[in-house]
Amino acid sequence: MAKEKTAVTGSPRSVPDHAEPFIVDPVIEKRVLRKLDWGVVPVLWFLFLVSFVDRGNIGNAKIQGMDKSLHLTGNNYNIAVMVFTLAYVIFGVPANVVFKWAGPRSLPFMMFIWYIRGPRIKRGKEVDLTPS
Repeated sequence: MAKEKTAVTGSPRSVPDHAEPFIVDPVIEKRVLRKLDWGVVPVLWFLFLVSFVDRGNIGNAKIQGMDKSLHLTGNNYNIAVMVFTLAYVIFGVPANVVFKWAGPRSLPFMMFIWYIRGPRIKRGKEVDLTPS
């Protein structure tokens, strides 16, 4: 059985008009994809696991009495979870853009800003974070 090679052309921006298409060896392509799969899939699996645990923790917090300690009645707990999730989605994209632009050195700054303003806002008032 002869090896079959396929021609691959680049995007118009990356390949000049006079460039010839290059040939990709299927065996090499399979090896590269396998290496990428072994490198990317475990990381994505771990991120999915962390996301699942994070989503499960809000339910565990309710079971442990978070709704009673925050005086949440009726649908207030569901609204709080929705607001948290919505804020997470909305602010996650700009945070990732800043992180991509500024690199890892921006992470401590983002954490500091989150500490200063994030958990201390409650209905427009400062919340005392000292243990009681």
